[in-house]
Amino acid sequence: METIEVLLIGGPCDGMRQRVMRGQPSLQSVPKTKCPVRMDWHNAEPNTDTRPASVYYRATLRAENGVNHDVYVYGEIDVVEALIKGYRDHVGV
Repeated sequence: METIEVLLIGGPCDGMRQRVMRGQPSLQSVPKTKCPVRMDWHNAEPNTDTRPASVYYRATLRAENGVNHDVYVYGEIDVVEALIKGYRDHVGV
């Protein structure tokens, strides 16, 4: 099966990209926190803090040239509005 790289929109993984199977209806993402892994001298296992799983659902956007692009969305947000806001925040508009 073919995999594609998609953009995650909203939720704790906002702006991240992930590889998924083409056509996959949803995905669960469990991002590791940004904190470095800590070792506890009482326990040789590293502390692998994670956030709760977040479910993202596929949404298809049609580009101006007619090409479809899948993105994965957290919750019930307006996909186009979220993309525009993310772009504006990134460029400082």
